[in-house]
Amino acid sequence: MPIVSISLFYVFSLKLCNTNIAIISTLIFATNPNTVFLSRLAVSENLIVFLSLSTLLCFLRYCESANSTYLYISAVLAGIASLAKITGFFLVLVLCLLLIYQKKWRESLVVFVIGLLILSVYFIYGSVYDIDLFFKVLQSHTNRFENFLLFKEIILYPVFFEDGWLTFSWLILIAVFRTFSTNIKYQLIYIPIIVYSFILLFSGAQSHFYAWYLIPYFPFLFLALGIFLEDFISNPDFISACLISIFIGAWSFNYSLQYGLGNFLLELSITKYLFIVLTSLLILPFLVHSVIPSRQTKFFASLVAGLTIVILLLGNINIVTNFDLSQQLPVQ
Repeated sequence: MPIVSISLFYVFSLKLCNTNIAIISTLIFATNPNTVFLSRLAVSENLIVFLSLSTLLCFLRYCESANSTYLYISAVLAGIASLAKITGFFLVLVLCLLLIYQKKWRESLVVFVIGLLILSVYFIYGSVYDIDLFFKVLQSHTNRFENFLLFKEIILYPVFFEDGWLTFSWLILIAVFRTFSTNIKYQLIYIPIIVYSFILLFSGAQSHFYAWYLIPYFPFLFLALGIFLEDFISNPDFISACLISIFIGAWSFNYSLQYGLGNFLLELSITKYLFIVLTSLLILPFLVHSVIPSRQTKFFASLVAGLTIVILLLGNINIVTNFDLSQQLPVQ
Protein backbone atom coordinates (compact mmCIF):
# COMPACT_ATOMS: atom_id res chain seq x y z
CA MET A 1 0.00 0.00 0.00
CA PRO A 2 2.75 2.59 0.85
CA ILE A 3 4.50 2.02 -2.50
CA VAL A 4 1.20 2.42 -4.37
CA SER A 5 0.41 5.58 -2.40
CA ILE A 6 3.84 7.04 -3.19
CA SER A 7 3.28 6.35 -6.90
CA LEU A 8 -0.18 7.93 -6.78
CA PHE A 9 1.24 10.88 -4.86
CA TYR A 10 3.82 11.52 -7.59
CA VAL A 11 1.12 11.42 -10.29
CA PHE A 12 -1.11 13.68 -8.19
CA SER A 13 1.73 16.16 -7.61
CA LEU A 14 2.63 16.13 -11.30
CA LYS A 15 -0.98 16.84 -12.28
CA LEU A 16 -1.21 19.81 -9.95
CA CYS A 17 2.27 21.27 -10.25
CA ASN A 18 5.46 20.86 -12.30
CA THR A 19 7.98 18.03 -12.43
CA ASN A 20 10.41 19.67 -9.98
CA ILE A 21 7.73 20.08 -7.32
CA ALA A 22 6.49 16.53 -7.90
CA ILE A 23 9.99 15.09 -7.45
CA ILE A 24 10.80 17.14 -4.33
CA SER A 25 7.44 16.43 -2.70
CA THR A 26 7.55 12.71 -3.48
CA LEU A 27 11.08 12.37 -2.11
CA ILE A 28 10.01 14.05 1.12
CA PHE A 29 6.91 11.86 1.31
CA ALA A 30 8.92 8.69 0.65
CA THR A 31 11.82 9.42 3.05
CA ASN A 32 10.27 11.33 5.95
CA PRO A 33 10.87 9.13 9.02
CA ASN A 34 7.37 9.48 10.44
CA THR A 35 5.81 8.69 7.06
CA VAL A 36 7.98 5.59 6.71
CA PHE A 37 7.34 4.27 10.22
CA LEU A 38 3.62 5.03 10.29
CA SER A 39 3.15 3.37 6.90
CA ARG A 40 4.12 0.07 8.56
CA LEU A 41 1.10 0.21 10.87
CA ALA A 42 -2.09 -1.62 9.94
CA VAL A 43 -4.34 1.40 10.51
CA SER A 44 -7.25 2.76 8.49
CA GLU A 45 -5.52 6.08 7.85
CA ASN A 46 -3.03 4.45 5.45
CA LEU A 47 -5.96 3.22 3.36
CA ILE A 48 -7.53 6.68 3.57
CA VAL A 49 -4.37 8.20 2.06
CA PHE A 50 -4.64 5.83 -0.89
CA LEU A 51 -8.35 6.60 -1.30
CA SER A 52 -7.72 10.35 -0.92
CA LEU A 53 -5.22 10.41 -3.75
CA SER A 54 -7.40 8.16 -5.95
CA THR A 55 -10.48 10.28 -5.25
CA LEU A 56 -8.79 13.58 -6.06
CA LEU A 57 -7.12 12.21 -9.18
CA CYS A 58 -10.55 11.12 -10.47
CA PHE A 59 -11.99 14.51 -9.55
CA LEU A 60 -9.16 16.26 -11.35
CA ARG A 61 -9.86 14.11 -14.39
CA TYR A 62 -13.52 15.16 -14.17
CA CYS A 63 -12.49 18.84 -14.11
CA GLU A 64 -10.32 18.34 -17.19
CA SER A 65 -12.80 16.29 -19.24
CA ALA A 66 -16.23 17.32 -17.86
CA ASN A 67 -17.07 13.60 -17.93
CA SER A 68 -19.49 12.95 -15.06
CA THR A 69 -18.37 9.32 -14.83
CA TYR A 70 -15.16 10.43 -13.14
CA LEU A 71 -17.15 12.53 -10.67
CA TYR A 72 -19.30 9.55 -9.70
CA ILE A 73 -16.21 7.34 -9.32
CA SER A 74 -14.59 9.93 -7.07
CA ALA A 75 -17.80 10.18 -5.01
CA VAL A 76 -17.91 6.39 -4.55
CA LEU A 77 -14.23 6.27 -3.53
CA ALA A 78 -14.83 9.09 -1.04
CA GLY A 79 -17.79 7.19 0.37
CA ILE A 80 -15.71 4.02 0.73
CA ALA A 81 -13.16 6.03 2.73
CA SER A 82 -15.87 6.69 5.33
CA LEU A 83 -16.32 2.91 5.68
CA ALA A 84 -12.59 2.52 6.28
CA LYS A 85 -12.99 4.98 9.16
CA ILE A 86 -15.71 7.49 9.92
CA THR A 87 -13.24 10.39 9.63
CA GLY A 88 -12.76 9.35 6.00
CA PHE A 89 -16.07 11.10 5.31
CA PHE A 90 -14.01 14.27 5.05
CA LEU A 91 -13.36 13.34 1.41
CA VAL A 92 -17.07 13.62 0.59
CA LEU A 93 -17.12 17.09 2.14
CA VAL A 94 -13.96 18.03 0.24
CA LEU A 95 -15.57 17.11 -3.08
CA CYS A 96 -18.71 19.05 -2.17
CA LEU A 97 -16.68 22.16 -1.31
CA LEU A 98 -14.64 21.91 -4.50
CA LEU A 99 -17.84 21.71 -6.55
CA ILE A 100 -19.44 24.59 -4.65
CA TYR A 101 -16.38 26.73 -5.44
CA GLN A 102 -17.13 25.99 -9.10
CA LYS A 103 -20.82 26.89 -8.63
CA LYS A 104 -21.87 23.31 -9.37
CA TRP A 105 -24.58 23.03 -6.74
CA ARG A 106 -26.44 20.08 -8.26
CA GLU A 107 -23.27 18.02 -8.66
CA SER A 108 -22.32 18.85 -5.06
CA LEU A 109 -25.68 17.58 -3.84
CA VAL A 110 -25.31 14.37 -5.88
CA VAL A 111 -21.87 13.69 -4.39
CA PHE A 112 -23.18 14.31 -0.87
CA VAL A 113 -26.11 11.93 -1.38
CA ILE A 114 -23.79 9.23 -2.77
CA GLY A 115 -21.49 9.67 0.20
CA LEU A 116 -24.38 9.42 2.67
CA LEU A 117 -25.76 6.30 0.98
CA ILE A 118 -22.40 4.54 1.23
CA LEU A 119 -21.93 5.76 4.82
CA SER A 120 -25.37 4.32 5.67
CA VAL A 121 -23.87 0.83 5.16
CA TYR A 122 -21.92 1.47 8.37
CA PHE A 123 -25.12 2.06 10.33
CA ILE A 124 -26.92 -0.83 8.64
CA TYR A 125 -24.07 -3.15 9.62
CA GLY A 126 -24.17 -1.88 13.21
CA SER A 127 -27.92 -2.36 13.38
CA VAL A 128 -27.78 -5.90 12.04
CA TYR A 129 -24.85 -6.92 14.27
CA ASP A 130 -26.20 -5.54 17.56
CA ILE A 131 -28.13 -2.29 17.48
CA ASP A 132 -27.98 -1.72 21.26
CA LEU A 133 -24.21 -2.24 21.40
CA PHE A 134 -23.75 -0.12 18.28
CA PHE A 135 -25.49 2.92 19.79
CA LYS A 136 -23.74 2.44 23.13
CA VAL A 137 -20.39 2.61 21.35
CA LEU A 138 -21.48 5.74 19.49
CA GLN A 139 -22.68 7.30 22.72
CA SER A 140 -19.38 6.55 24.44
CA HIS A 141 -17.61 8.62 21.81
CA THR A 142 -19.49 11.72 22.93
CA ASN A 143 -17.39 11.72 26.12
CA ARG A 144 -14.18 12.30 24.21
CA PHE A 145 -14.17 16.09 24.44
CA GLU A 146 -11.72 17.19 27.11
CA ASN A 147 -10.41 20.23 25.26
CA PHE A 148 -10.54 21.91 21.85
CA LEU A 149 -6.81 22.45 21.34
CA LEU A 150 -6.27 20.34 18.24
CA PHE A 151 -3.23 22.38 17.23
CA LYS A 152 -1.30 20.94 20.20
CA GLU A 153 -1.65 17.47 18.79
CA ILE A 154 -1.06 18.06 15.08
CA ILE A 155 1.77 20.60 15.44
CA LEU A 156 3.34 20.68 18.89
CA TYR A 157 3.27 17.10 20.11
CA PRO A 158 5.72 14.52 18.73
CA VAL A 159 4.75 11.59 16.56
CA PHE A 160 7.51 8.99 16.76
CA PHE A 161 9.74 11.92 17.53
CA GLU A 162 9.55 15.63 16.76
CA ASP A 163 9.38 16.19 13.02
CA GLY A 164 10.92 19.34 11.57
CA TRP A 165 9.44 18.65 8.13
CA LEU A 166 5.89 18.48 9.45
CA THR A 167 6.27 21.52 11.69
CA PHE A 168 7.71 23.61 8.88
CA SER A 169 4.97 22.41 6.50
CA TRP A 170 2.35 23.88 8.82
CA LEU A 171 4.25 27.16 9.09
CA ILE A 172 4.42 27.80 5.36
CA LEU A 173 0.82 26.90 4.46
CA ILE A 174 -0.56 30.44 4.48
CA ALA A 175 2.44 31.83 2.62
CA VAL A 176 2.14 29.18 -0.09
CA PHE A 177 -1.60 29.26 -0.69
CA ARG A 178 -2.56 32.90 -0.17
CA THR A 179 -1.47 33.67 -3.73
CA PHE A 180 -3.25 30.65 -5.22
CA SER A 181 -6.49 30.60 -3.22
CA THR A 182 -8.68 30.77 -6.35
CA ASN A 183 -6.75 28.15 -8.33
CA ILE A 184 -8.77 24.92 -8.45
CA LYS A 185 -5.61 22.81 -8.55
CA TYR A 186 -4.26 24.36 -5.36
CA GLN A 187 -7.67 24.01 -3.74
CA LEU A 188 -7.15 20.25 -4.05
CA ILE A 189 -4.24 20.65 -1.64
CA TYR A 190 -5.39 23.05 1.05
CA ILE A 191 -9.12 22.27 1.24
CA PRO A 192 -8.46 18.63 2.34
CA ILE A 193 -6.16 19.93 5.09
CA ILE A 194 -8.81 22.34 6.37
CA VAL A 195 -11.74 19.91 6.16
CA TYR A 196 -9.84 17.02 7.78
CA SER A 197 -8.77 19.33 10.61
CA PHE A 198 -12.38 20.25 11.31
CA ILE A 199 -13.40 16.58 11.20
CA LEU A 200 -10.77 15.78 13.85
CA LEU A 201 -11.81 18.78 15.91
CA PHE A 202 -15.54 18.05 15.79
CA SER A 203 -15.00 14.37 16.57
CA GLY A 204 -12.98 15.16 19.69
CA ALA A 205 -9.84 13.50 18.34
CA GLN A 206 -7.68 16.05 20.15
CA SER A 207 -8.75 14.54 23.49
CA HIS A 208 -7.29 11.09 22.73
CA PHE A 209 -4.86 11.78 19.91
CA TYR A 210 -2.85 9.00 18.28
CA ALA A 211 0.09 9.38 15.93
CA TRP A 212 -1.68 7.78 12.97
CA TYR A 213 -4.35 10.51 12.96
CA LEU A 214 -1.71 12.61 11.19
CA ILE A 215 -1.30 10.24 8.24
CA PRO A 216 -4.03 11.76 5.98
CA TYR A 217 -2.26 15.13 6.29
CA PHE A 218 1.06 13.89 4.91
CA PRO A 219 0.52 14.07 1.13
CA PHE A 220 -1.04 17.52 1.25
CA LEU A 221 1.41 19.04 3.72
CA PHE A 222 4.43 17.66 1.88
CA LEU A 223 3.09 18.86 -1.47
CA ALA A 224 2.73 22.35 0.00
CA LEU A 225 6.29 22.06 1.30
CA GLY A 226 7.47 20.92 -2.13
CA ILE A 227 5.92 24.04 -3.67
CA PHE A 228 7.73 26.21 -1.12
CA LEU A 229 11.09 24.49 -1.59
CA GLU A 230 10.92 24.57 -5.39
CA ASP A 231 10.28 28.31 -5.21
CA PHE A 232 13.13 28.61 -2.72
CA ILE A 233 15.52 27.00 -5.21
CA SER A 234 14.30 29.21 -8.06
CA ASN A 235 14.21 32.39 -5.98
CA PRO A 236 16.58 31.91 -3.04
CA ASP A 237 16.25 34.36 -0.17
CA PHE A 238 17.94 34.84 3.18
CA ILE A 239 14.82 34.62 5.38
CA SER A 240 13.70 31.27 3.92
CA ALA A 241 17.23 29.90 4.26
CA CYS A 242 17.26 30.85 7.94
CA LEU A 243 13.85 29.30 8.62
CA ILE A 244 14.79 26.06 6.82
CA SER A 245 18.00 25.91 8.85
CA ILE A 246 16.15 26.46 12.13
CA PHE A 247 13.26 24.05 11.62
CA ILE A 248 14.56 21.33 9.28
CA GLY A 249 18.33 21.67 9.27
CA ALA A 250 18.71 21.67 13.05
CA TRP A 251 16.19 18.81 13.35
CA SER A 252 18.03 16.70 10.77
CA PHE A 253 21.42 17.36 12.38
CA ASN A 254 20.10 16.47 15.83
CA TYR A 255 18.55 13.14 14.86
CA SER A 256 21.36 12.23 12.49
CA LEU A 257 23.66 12.46 15.50
CA GLN A 258 21.41 10.14 17.46
CA TYR A 259 20.94 7.66 14.63
CA GLY A 260 23.88 6.84 12.41
CA LEU A 261 26.43 9.64 12.71
CA GLY A 262 26.62 9.90 16.49
CA ASN A 263 29.22 7.18 16.97
CA PHE A 264 31.64 9.25 14.93
CA LEU A 265 30.74 12.83 15.70
CA LEU A 266 29.91 12.55 19.39
CA GLU A 267 33.41 11.28 20.05
CA LEU A 268 34.60 14.69 18.97
CA SER A 269 34.23 17.53 21.45
CA ILE A 270 33.41 20.01 18.72
CA THR A 271 29.94 18.86 17.68
CA LYS A 272 28.23 22.11 18.66
CA TYR A 273 30.89 24.14 16.87
CA LEU A 274 30.52 21.95 13.81
CA PHE A 275 26.78 22.69 13.78
CA ILE A 276 27.40 26.45 14.09
CA VAL A 277 29.95 26.42 11.27
CA LEU A 278 27.81 24.30 8.93
CA THR A 279 24.71 26.42 9.54
CA SER A 280 26.65 29.64 9.01
CA LEU A 281 28.11 28.32 5.76
CA LEU A 282 24.61 27.30 4.65
CA ILE A 283 23.01 30.72 5.07
CA LEU A 284 26.05 32.78 3.98
CA PRO A 285 25.37 32.55 0.19
CA PHE A 286 21.80 33.76 0.74
CA LEU A 287 22.98 36.67 2.87
CA VAL A 288 25.49 37.64 0.16
CA HIS A 289 22.76 37.45 -2.50
CA SER A 290 20.41 39.62 -0.46
CA VAL A 291 23.12 42.26 0.05
CA ILE A 292 24.70 42.06 -3.41
CA PRO A 293 21.98 40.75 -5.75
CA SER A 294 23.33 39.63 -9.11
CA ARG A 295 23.00 36.76 -11.55
CA GLN A 296 26.14 35.15 -10.16
CA THR A 297 25.11 35.33 -6.49
CA LYS A 298 21.62 34.06 -7.34
CA PHE A 299 23.06 31.09 -9.23
CA PHE A 300 25.34 30.17 -6.34
CA ALA A 301 22.53 30.59 -3.78
CA SER A 302 20.22 28.41 -5.90
CA LEU A 303 22.96 25.78 -6.15
CA VAL A 304 23.39 25.78 -2.36
CA ALA A 305 19.59 25.63 -1.89
CA GLY A 306 19.33 22.52 -4.07
CA LEU A 307 22.33 20.91 -2.39
CA THR A 308 20.85 21.64 1.04
CA ILE A 309 17.58 19.88 0.17
CA VAL A 310 19.52 16.86 -1.11
CA ILE A 311 21.52 16.71 2.14
CA LEU A 312 18.35 16.95 4.22
CA LEU A 313 16.76 14.11 2.25
CA LEU A 314 19.89 12.02 2.79
CA GLY A 315 19.52 12.83 6.48
CA ASN A 316 16.04 11.33 6.35
CA ILE A 317 17.39 8.16 4.79
CA ASN A 318 20.13 7.98 7.43
CA ILE A 319 17.59 8.32 10.26
CA VAL A 320 15.22 5.74 8.77
CA THR A 321 18.05 3.29 8.16
CA ASN A 322 19.58 3.55 11.62
CA PHE A 323 16.52 4.12 13.80
CA ASP A 324 15.96 1.21 16.19
CA LEU A 325 12.27 0.30 16.02
CA SER A 326 12.69 -2.18 18.85
CA GLN A 327 13.20 0.62 21.33
CA GLN A 328 10.27 2.20 23.16
CA LEU A 329 8.63 4.74 20.85
CA PRO A 330 6.73 7.70 22.28
CA VAL A 331 3.69 7.10 20.07
CA GLN A 332 0.64 8.86 21.48
